[in-house]
Amino acid sequence: MKKGFFCTIAECYKKMFTPMGRANRREYWFFQLYLFLIYVAVVSLFAQVATWSYGQSSASALGTAPGFLIMLLILLYILSLPALFSVTVRRLHDTNASGWWIVSPLLSFLIVQILIQMDITDGWKAVWIGLVSLTFVALLLWALKPSYKGENKYGPQPE
Repeated sequence: MKKGFFCTIAECYKKMFTPMGRANRREYWFFQLYLFLIYVAVVSLFAQVATWSYGQSSASALGTAPGFLIMLLILLYILSLPALFSVTVRRLHDTNASGWWIVSPLLSFLIVQILIQMDITDGWKAVWIGLVSLTFVALLLWALKPSYKGENKYGPQPE
């Protein structure tokens, strides 16, 4: 029996610090959708508060009820990062890939920051930044890939 949206999100939070095991596409993409909805809520509320507080200080704007809700949503988003990393590692495991691949975009980001500071022509910077950014594409492709059939070294196939 397939779990619903909210049960899946709760499961991700229960496994927040458990990168072992596997996560199917449904679990991974439901959590991504959940984080996207939080992001949309924060941006929407922030735009509304900015509209209401035009001409006021940002401190007084954030002191309003929607401003408080924005801060709570941002806190929830930040606190969800360990669950995001964990479900991503488990998703990689589900495709029979090492969870250490999650580090590649972080390293790529650092390399891009170094390249931006280097004294090379803009054309070469763009080429290198494009090549380094391929790690994000690789993670996306792994996230879209079907589950590895049967048991693998990371555990049994999730339902």
